[in-house]
Formats: sequence, C-alpha cells, structure tokens
Amino acid sequence: GSSINISTNAGAQIVSDVGRGLLNGVGQYLTKKVRQVKVHLKSGYKVMLKQNEQ
Repeated sequence: GSSINISTNAGAQIVSDVGRGLLNGVGQYLTKKVRQVKVHLKSGYKVMLKQNEQ
C-alpha cells in the first residue's frame, strides 16, 4: 500500500512542478509582450509614435 502512495505523491509533485513551470513561462512571455514604455521629455519637444504591425 505504501508504494502506491509514494507513486501518487511523486506524480502529484511532477504535475505541480510542470504547472508551476508553465505559469512562470506564461508570465515571462506576457511580461515581454506587454511592456510599459516610459520616456522623460523636456517641454517643447515634438514626438512621433509608431506602432509596429505584427
């Protein structure tokens, strides 16, 4: 009986580790894609913004 519990716990641990890794990967991907750009300008400067098409 105890070997079944160890296998079940190991399987649950693997699933937990994979899930955690997946969430971390998705978080890093979104951080790279959705980025807030901050620029400090002095008054009087003209700025042209361009959005890249993807």
